[in-house]
Order: sequence, then structure tokens, then C-alpha cells
Amino acid sequence: MRHLFKTPLILMIISLLCSGLMARGPVDRQALRKSAAVSTSRTLSNISNWAYWMYDNGLAGIDPTGNWGGIYPRGTMGSIYQDGFVYGGFVRGGGDPELRVGGMTYSNGMLGGWVNGTGASATPVDPNDARVRMYRIRADWATLGPTQVRDEAAEAFLVSSGSVTESQIQDIITQYKTDWIEWPVDLGAPYVDANDNGIYDPVLDGDGAADPTQGDYPGIANADQVVWQVINDFNNTTALDLYGSPSMGIEMQITTWAYDQDGADLGQIFFKKYKLINKSAFTIDSMYVANWADPDVGAAGDDLVGCDTSLSLAYAYNGNAVDPNYGQFNLNPSVVGYDFFQGPIVETGNPADTAVFDLKKVSGFKNLPMTSFGWFAAGFNDIGDPPLHEYNGTIAWYNLLRGFIPTTNSIRDKAPYTVGNLPLSSGGVATKFPLAGDPVTSSGDIDGGANNTLAPGDRRMVLASGPFSLPPWEDLNGDGQAGSGDVGVQEVVVAVVGGTGSDYLGNINVMKGIDRTAQELYNDLFRSVPKPPPGPVVTAVPQRNSIVLEWGSDLSAVARTENSGEATGYLFEGYNIYQLPAPTSPLSEAAKVATFDINNGITKISQRGVFIPALGDTGTVVVQSGADAGVQRFIHLTRDYVTDNPIFPGNTYYFAVTAYNYNPNPTLIEAKSLESSAIVIDGGIIARDPNPGRVYGSSAFSTLDVNTDAVSSDGQVEVLVLDPNQMKSADYQIFFTEVTDTAAADYGSTYWNLSRDGATVLSRQSQLANLTDGEDQAIVDGLKVKVSGPPVGINTLLEGPFGDDPQGLSGGNGWNWDNGDRWISGRAAGGETFFGGGFNGYNFFGSSLTGGTDFVDVEIRFAGDTQANQPDRWSRGFVYRRDQSYAYAGVGDIPFTAWDTENNQQLLVCFVEDANNGNDNLQWDMAWNATDGTYAADGGREYIFITNIPYGTGPDPSDPFFTAKNILNDAGEFPVLYAIWPDQRGTRPYLNEAFDLQIFASNVNTPADVFSFSAEGPSYSENLASAEVERINLFPNPYRGDNPQETSKFERKITFTHLPEKVEIRIFNVAGQQVRLLEKNAPSQFLNWDLLNESGLPVASGLYIAHVDLPDLGRQKVLKVFIIQRAEILDIF
Repeated sequence: MRHLFKTPLILMIISLLCSGLMARGPVDRQALRKSAAVSTSRTLSNISNWAYWMYDNGLAGIDPTGNWGGIYPRGTMGSIYQDGFVYGGFVRGGGDPELRVGGMTYSNGMLGGWVNGTGASATPVDPNDARVRMYRIRADWATLGPTQVRDEAAEAFLVSSGSVTESQIQDIITQYKTDWIEWPVDLGAPYVDANDNGIYDPVLDGDGAADPTQGDYPGIANADQVVWQVINDFNNTTALDLYGSPSMGIEMQITTWAYDQDGADLGQIFFKKYKLINKSAFTIDSMYVANWADPDVGAAGDDLVGCDTSLSLAYAYNGNAVDPNYGQFNLNPSVVGYDFFQGPIVETGNPADTAVFDLKKVSGFKNLPMTSFGWFAAGFNDIGDPPLHEYNGTIAWYNLLRGFIPTTNSIRDKAPYTVGNLPLSSGGVATKFPLAGDPVTSSGDIDGGANNTLAPGDRRMVLASGPFSLPPWEDLNGDGQAGSGDVGVQEVVVAVVGGTGSDYLGNINVMKGIDRTAQELYNDLFRSVPKPPPGPVVTAVPQRNSIVLEWGSDLSAVARTENSGEATGYLFEGYNIYQLPAPTSPLSEAAKVATFDINNGITKISQRGVFIPALGDTGTVVVQSGADAGVQRFIHLTRDYVTDNPIFPGNTYYFAVTAYNYNPNPTLIEAKSLESSAIVIDGGIIARDPNPGRVYGSSAFSTLDVNTDAVSSDGQVEVLVLDPNQMKSADYQIFFTEVTDTAAADYGSTYWNLSRDGATVLSRQSQLANLTDGEDQAIVDGLKVKVSGPPVGINTLLEGPFGDDPQGLSGGNGWNWDNGDRWISGRAAGGETFFGGGFNGYNFFGSSLTGGTDFVDVEIRFAGDTQANQPDRWSRGFVYRRDQSYAYAGVGDIPFTAWDTENNQQLLVCFVEDANNGNDNLQWDMAWNATDGTYAADGGREYIFITNIPYGTGPDPSDPFFTAKNILNDAGEFPVLYAIWPDQRGTRPYLNEAFDLQIFASNVNTPADVFSFSAEGPSYSENLASAEVERINLFPNPYRGDNPQETSKFERKITFTHLPEKVEIRIFNVAGQQVRLLEKNAPSQFLNWDLLNESGLPVASGLYIAHVDLPDLGRQKVLKVFIIQRAEILDIF
């Protein structure tokens, strides 16, 4: 899901006013740097349902304003205030003190940068070196557009999604490209070794970017987003500032990766791999590592923590069913967990043991699990934070690392945690895994439980693993990289897991279920990661009372979405369109507007293993509901599906389009369907008139006139306008090409093509049988072109004698009769015409005729008397016997003649007799019995075959083409136009009356047919733009502490409307002082003011003057602005 993001400066003020609600750390927390531009000293992992801050010196989990830096679900509320990584052990021979710890918590013992050399020659790089920065890549960086990164830009620049500028979006996209090109593999950044030769040898494009289709490329674990950085603890002053320990000589490479599937299990997780390299000259003995976290699940003062030893998992959850901060988003408080997916590696000597290192299996080793869990609480003297900046903090941390309470007296003073926090003197049981009970069932040792009386509060938690020894690094394979097989290298992978649902305790089980899913993928080393289809690239076309969404114009994006998943078995299935009440709303609150899915019999898709709060357990639920509606890549919206009202001008609407897939037999995970992220289009769409001065050649969802002067076919064309902004003033032609290569699989097929001013813009497009048959056409220049060609053979689109297929009768179209009382009918056998008894020859027994131009209109002139009395209506034809396996039987008499009416030529006819079902009298009569006035059942199965061979003098019994062939087995050699399975009509007798029966052939589209149309692109009228100046206004005015368009309690804004492309707005107070300058040079007619002054502080309530300057029009306008700021009311005090 996608949401509106915090306005940072307002949050800073609220954080000061409402400190009881905000996340809090120690008072002397290290200050964080801010940036007004896209920064390479900090970044986020934010492609999943997490938004997680990280910095080039190793700090993480805290945002630049000093508040939550782990937001989950993304765009809502924080669940992590700050987290970090701590390591400790004995540095043997490196001087006193030997016992040291390093890493980062509220303070930081690390600086950015790598270390050149080892041992005595080890030298850390200057942290101000240009290559010391955050590197972040996306696998889809080359195809990114504004929709995909709008929310990323909002998070990076700490603004709302609706306030993101085009330049900010482009900054994000450009940085992705830069980081892909500059990905520092030489420094240790991971890459995909496509040829598995252990060397990074990419194939570069013209920009110097690695081409994933040609060779090696940046990335890890099939991830969609990867962040990489390198830090070290070589600066002794910095190291001492953490917990009073000198440097330990560690270089740490941190790789963070995540997956773009925020609605699926894997999207609730991101992974952090810490690679520790001992670049000192000394061995670190009895070493431990730990992930430390200060989780603040919403409000900071009401949390609880716990652990699950079976999963190597530590987690934090809310102590109450409702959290005031999560409640702002109509959410129950989430759960956050940390899992040691891969602990430190230790040698066992047993070749049957297997460990994981660098996502590869290593025999003779094993990975240590979580060997202890620890917790402490702010303001709780018995178990509190280790003291910063002093060596007592080192002692406390080494005790924590080994699974003991963080006492500061001595490492020999090993005070254990106890079950229920009960003192040993009172019978308490020592444990290295306190709080390992189950809060969901209220069983075992749980935080805040009956035996654990400490109230919910501001908790910290630590999951640790060890001990192991870390000698100085030796590059044993000589590749210059610290990796598998080298000594002096350790690697730990931690997964950060979120869980959210409808119950604050049930979310614990949700989180654990997600954790198990991720573990399955990790056990497979992420070699085959099931993913949703890439999300569609959606364009919104707002109008005054409607909105058009289309995602079919980017043909390469369509291909990426709909051709995805073959490697994992998750194939594209359809699109969902949602409307959300607000950009912060979860999909559970959205209205599903439509589903456009493949017509393949797959409708409802169920999934096992989904946690159902009402059951308190997992079960099977329907996750997708298609209707076999067919794929469509646009929608015309005229209704607000949230309020069930019309679309009103000036209102903002929040729509999202997702793609989903289907795998009937998944192997790695339970999910049968995965859905792409629901990205709110453009951060919200305002229904409105065109921008000032903008003149459309056609309105959205109108159709263009099509010229058919050069068309002789029965084909039809519809040109639908979807996006007037993309239209071009041009002349278009639709022309046809036929496949003439006899070796081609589609030999004989005819495709349509589209040209613009003589240049082909679409080619080899399939024709529809009818314009109503489908809506999945490509969109070009804002136009969707539909082309139908009547079906080859019988023209089933031509209305029949009883209207257009009355009462649903099969085969009602494509035929007629006249000039007499028809005495035969068609057998209802599924044929294309004549009540189901008339067939194209190729659909009956078969035929050599399959091309569209092979077929002609035929009239069958039936006799109403004997051959002697009506000789001109009788003919002769070849006869085949059904009871003799359709072998040739001779030449017989036929009471009709068949004519090609387009060329006025009589045609040769064959028919079938069956002695077992009728008679074998060499006369076509449907086994008529004149005595009792009846026919044989099923018309005696005396099938009629009308060929395209001229009748001439009639059938020649010596012609081996007919006499030597079997009409069934050799059907593909017979040039049969049409076949009829006849039947009697009511009680009418044989030869009742002469009549004529017509079968009509389609006039198919051929290369001789050319449809044409013209389009007019948008234009700009300065006169209209100038006239619009009088409509320039702002909303709301006055501002009374609230704006219906604000989507968060932290957001303040008023919106200037009806603006031209270029504008400058200066806002003055009543004293004439300029308080803010706003500038716009973009097509949008709207510009928001966040009610901040130039210093980033909220303006005071009062009257302001807005001077609007329109330089391109040479016009100005002055507006009065009344502002009444809302009062800040504390939720908790």
C-alpha cells in the first residue's frame, strides 16, 4: 500500500510538544544530518511495506528529524525508533583493555568507509572520500517512471506524496542509475555472477551500466532493491565514544535488500547482511555479535517484547489493543520482529554439517543460532540501558552478549535473566531466553504477564549469537575480497519482519507465519523468489466529472507485466482497480472497482495458511476474485466508489491499479497468487477541467470518425480517445498484411497495422471477430484502436432471416432463404449457420480452403418437383457411404443446384448416404419414405458438401481426385466451401416446393483494404490562458485549521488553483514582510503551500497577501489569504 508521508518540520514541533507520544532515546543521542536535496549520506529501504532509514556511518532505524526510522506499514506509523549492530570480544595482544565492544546504538563507534591493507599497514579511507556514501539500486531502474518512485521521493525529501515535485522524482531516478553504474563491487558490494566464474565481468551499455541480459550485474538474492555501505571502527576517538572501548580493527560491509510485494509475506520483510572483516593484526577471541533494537510500536511508552527460540526470533508488540498513533490510520498496532536467519559460522569438522555463507552452502561448518535474548527498559533501574561513552557500557554489553543482565560491575558478575523476572533468591529459574512464552495464548513467560509485573513501557531488545574466534583476515584465494574460504571474516543475516492485521496480539502469529515463509526462501538461498508481476505503468486523465485511467500505452511495461513469472510458475492472471478513501488507507479499506482477468476458467483463487483473527488460527481464504472478464488496460470512472456519489470537480480521488498472478501448484511458499503494490496514482487525482490555455482536439472517451472509402471488406474499426494529452495532430492508416510464408505457423493469417503520417507505429496486431469481443488492444498516442474482421468463411456477423440470432438459436446468422416454402432445416450440430446445421467446410470434416478470400456467397436452389418436371433445379454429385467408412460409392442425383453468386457459376456438390441409417439409392433425399411421409432420423445423415469446383458438365466418374479419395480421411484435400447436415422441416414432404437457400461469405480484410482517420493533438491558447487568470483562487480560504484534502494530522496545506504552467507566488504578512516564495514551472494547474515560512516554521494565524506573478502572460493577481492555525492538543500527557 502507499500512503501520505510526514511533513518533517511540523513533526519536529509536535515531537517537542508531545514527547510522551514520540519515540525517545537517551538524551545525548547523536544528532543526525539533514539535507534539502537527494542525499547519498543517507537513504531508505522502501520498496517493500517497510520504510527504513540508514546512514553512511552505520546508524539506522531513525529518521533525519530524530523520530521513528522504521515505518511499518509503510507510510503509516513507526514501529522502530532506532536499531543497530553490536559486537564484542577479547582483542588478544592488542593492548589494554582486551575486552572491547563496537558497533552502533544511540551513539556510534563507526565511521563511513573501507580499510586499505591489514594489520600494521591497515589504513581507513577518509570518510569524506567521494566513494564513501550510500549505494542503492533497483532491479528495474532502467524502466522507472514517476508513479513508481513518487512515494520514495516523498520519504526521501520528507514531504507528502502530493507535494513531490517532478525534479525530486527525477533526482531519485537519476540516483538509481548513478548507483547502478557506480556499484562498488571492488569494495565488496554484491553482484550476480551470471557465468559463475567468481569474477565480476559485466557487459556494459553505452552509459557504462551493466546489462543483466548479457552478463554479471549488481544485486543479491533476486532482490528488487539493494542498499550497500561499508563502515569501520578504526577511528579510536569515535570508537571510544560508544562504550569506552578502543578500536577493534573491524571493517563492516552492510547489505540491505527487500522485495517489491508489499501485499505479500515477503513484502513485510527486509534483510540486513553484516559482513565483519578483522583488518587488525590481532585475533578477537570469545567474540559475540548482536542485533540491538529500540522498538517503539506507535507510542513509545506502551510496548512489550518477547522471543521465540524455535525461530531465533525477538519481537516487540503493543501492550494494549489500541495504540493512539496507529489509531490515526485506523490500524491496530503492528508487530516487529528480528530474526537471525544466518548466524556466525563455526567449523565443526563434520562434513555432514552445512552452513550458509555468501548465500552458498559450506560443508564442515554450521551457523550458530540466536544463543541468547536480552531486554531492558527505559527508566527501569534493575535492567536499564548500558551507559554510553564509558567503559562500564562495555562490561554491560559483554554481559548482554553472553545472555546475562547488562550489569556494569564485572563480566564475572553474571547476573542471569530469570523466568518471570523472579529473583533467584525467591526461586527464580535462570534462562538465556527470558520472555519466551506465547502472548497470544497467555502461556509461559511473557512480558507484562501475571508473573512478569513490569508494566508496558519503552523497551529495548537484543538477540545475540556466539561465541566464535575472529583471527586477522587472510585473503586465501587472492581475489582481494573478503569472502567464503577466507579466515578472519564473519557474516550475519538479520531479517526485520513486520506483522499487521486485525488484532494486536494476533499480529504476533501473523508475523511468525511471515517469518516462516521467508525462512523457506532463505533455505533455498533465494534462487527462485516468487514475485508478483511488475506493477502497471498507469496514466491518469482527469476531467471535470470523470477520470480515465490507462496502462496500455507503455507497450514495454505491458510486456514486462503480462509476460512475467515463467521461471517461478507464477503467471500473469489479471488486473485489479481500487479506490482508497485516503492515500494512507490499507487495501482492506479500499473499494475494488473492477477486475480484468484472462478468460481462462480461473476466477476465485484461494490461499492456505492465512491467519484468521476470528479463528485465532490460519485457514484458507479467497485472495483473488476474477470473472474471466478478459484483459482490459483502461477504465472510465464516473463514480466515487467510496462514497457512492458522482465524480465532483475539485475533489481528489485515490486510485490504484495492481497486477496479480497465479500458480496452481506452488512449491516454496503457500501463496498461489501474488499482487503488485497498490501505488496511489499521482499521489491523488483531482477531477478538473484542462489546464488553463490547454485545448484538446478531442475529449477523453470520445471516438474518432473513420474513413472507409478505400475499404471493400466487412471489417470494422473503432478509435477510442483515452488520453487527449498524448494525441498527435496526424493522419493515420490501418492497413493489412497477410502471412504468405507456407512454413510459418500462422500461414494465411491476416494482421492489421497502424501508421502515423506514413510511419508504422503498430504492427502484426490480431483482428477481433467482433468489436465487442475484447478490450486488450495496445494504446498509441492516447488512442485505442480496435479492428474487427469478419470470421473466415460464413459471415456470422450478418443478421439472419429471424433477426440477429433470435432466442439464442445457434447459427441464426449468415444465411437466408426466399422464393418458396423451405422444406429442409439444419440439424442443431454446432455449426456456424442454418440453425447449427451449416458449417464452414474446414470446421466439419475438413477442407483445403482456409483463407479469407477462398470463400464466396453461395445460393442453393432446391427443386419442388421431380427431375423430369424441374430439370434446371436438379444436378449430379459424387456420393460417399458413411456405412462404408466414407468410401466413394458412385455418382447420384441431387434435387438442387449450388451457385457461386459472386461469379454466377454453378458449383460441384458431393453428398453422403448411409444404408444403416437411411438408404443407398444414389439420390439425395434424406431417406424419404413416400408411403408414410417420413424421413430417416437425423436426415439420414445425408451430409451435403459444396465445393468451389465449377460444375461444368457435371461429375466425372473417371476423375480419381474424387473417386480415389475418402471424404473423411482425405477431407483436407477436398476444396469444400460449406457443409450442411440437413434435417426435415416440420412435416413438409420431400420436394414440397421450390425455394432458394443462401449462405453468405465474409468479406474479410485484405491488403487491398485501408481504413483511415485523422487526429488533432492538444494546443495552447494564450487568450484562453489569460482569460483563466480571473479564475485563479485558493482553497480553502479561509483556512480554519483543516483542509479536506489533508490526509494526515501532520499535514497542513492550502492549494492555489487554475494556474498556468509558469508562476511565482510571493506571500506577505500584513507588515509587508515576505514570508514565503512559491514557484512552479510544471504543467499542473495546482500549487500547494504547506503553511510554512522560508525558515520551515509554521506561519502564525492571521491575514496574508499572495502576489501571483504570471511571467509568460505578463499578468498578476493579488489574493487575500486568511489562516487560522489549529491548536495542538496532546493525546497523552
